[in-house]
Amino acid sequence: MFSSHAKISLKARTLSLVGGTLIACFLLLGVMIDVQVKEHFLHQDKEELNVVANSVKGILTSLSIAQDSHQLDTALSQAVVGHHGIFYALYSNDNHLIYSNKKSDLSQFLKQGAEERVEATALVVIEAQQRHLRGTLLEVTLPNGATGKLVVASEIDFHLAFLSKFHRTLWSTLLLVWLLTILAAWLAIRFGLRPLQRLSKDISEITTERLHLRLKPDLAPVELSELIASFNHMIGEVELGFKRLSHFSADIAHELRTPLTALAMQNEVLLGQGRSTEEYQELLYSNLEELERLTVMVNDMLWLAKSDNGLIEPKKQEIALNMEADKIIDYMSLLADEKNVSIIREGCAALIADRGMVQRALGNLIGNAVRHAEPGSEILIGIEQMPQATSIKVNNLGTPIPKQHINHLFDRFYKVEAARQREGSSTGLGLAIVKSIADIHGGSVTAESHDGKTCFTLILPKTSSANY
Repeated sequence: MFSSHAKISLKARTLSLVGGTLIACFLLLGVMIDVQVKEHFLHQDKEELNVVANSVKGILTSLSIAQDSHQLDTALSQAVVGHHGIFYALYSNDNHLIYSNKKSDLSQFLKQGAEERVEATALVVIEAQQRHLRGTLLEVTLPNGATGKLVVASEIDFHLAFLSKFHRTLWSTLLLVWLLTILAAWLAIRFGLRPLQRLSKDISEITTERLHLRLKPDLAPVELSELIASFNHMIGEVELGFKRLSHFSADIAHELRTPLTALAMQNEVLLGQGRSTEEYQELLYSNLEELERLTVMVNDMLWLAKSDNGLIEPKKQEIALNMEADKIIDYMSLLADEKNVSIIREGCAALIADRGMVQRALGNLIGNAVRHAEPGSEILIGIEQMPQATSIKVNNLGTPIPKQHINHLFDRFYKVEAARQREGSSTGLGLAIVKSIADIHGGSVTAESHDGKTCFTLILPKTSSANY
């Protein structure tokens, strides 16, 4: 369910993500700033060299052939007035030096191709006489009309020193900002995870002895409200299941203890002194009756356990519900006669379901009604075919069931009161089995009791869809 990195803390993973993202952003920002600064200096040099080159070209154009070299030197020396750190040299077409403003060796620029004007892409950097120069080679026309070469260059040592200091400052600043941002993110995450730490502490206090405890959503951030609500709902279900299991275990112990104690006492009394054959047979019949009741109870418990774990697969077939009800009524007729009650069935319907389970559910509901009906009363079984489901209602007159017990009638071994205590072969699991059968078929079962009338309603889908 979780990846192999699940052991890495949430704080570490968040900081790694934030740190990595910031590093990528700061690297991109630093590179962009560096490129822009270098582009600025490059274009600045290009513009200045272009001004100098145009000035030199203008001077060469204004000079005549008759002027000597001294006049040429004087005129060319005026080309860089107001410009500092500018180097330029004039060469003939065969690379013979005609003039150089600072007596610097700029012959390295002669290796590149001559351009008509200064272009940023044509500027190259050389090192001459412990200076770094950026310049280019241009094609010019000499006063005698011959083609010459003009080298114009700018000293960039100041630029390089500035860029070096700028790089250190820029990357140091970005590193400091990155560290401060990581620290702020760490503090924010630490503060943001406090509700989870409190939540974990509160959860650790919930034990099997303290399942009544609940998490308080009003003390947690809004983002955790849904999680807390789901957890509280789960704990409520666990508490309810734990209580049912505890009560169920106690009921099992009680239900098994009574017949086992009776069997032990009867055998002790019988063995206390000699008995006749008839007395031994009577005791054996009594023991057999108790053992059969225990067998039925154990079988019912096993069936419910299988049902709870989804191990029962209904064998669906089309059945006539009215015919199945009539069979159960015939089977219950002797018990009904003993109780002096009559059973009447009304309506008919057909559905697709497990025949054995439907018979068992009907038998449990009708048997329950017979046991608790008033003598001389009628039990009415109403079957109704609805568009998408089938309804079976079992009505009987008898002691009313208090409202606080209605919702627990389908719990296992649940007892309402002395007047409705189990009798005969009842195991206390009949109604629980009815509910389980209804759940398996995707239906429901409910009960209501008022004015001395009790009604159990079993609803099964017309075409049942099992939940398993």
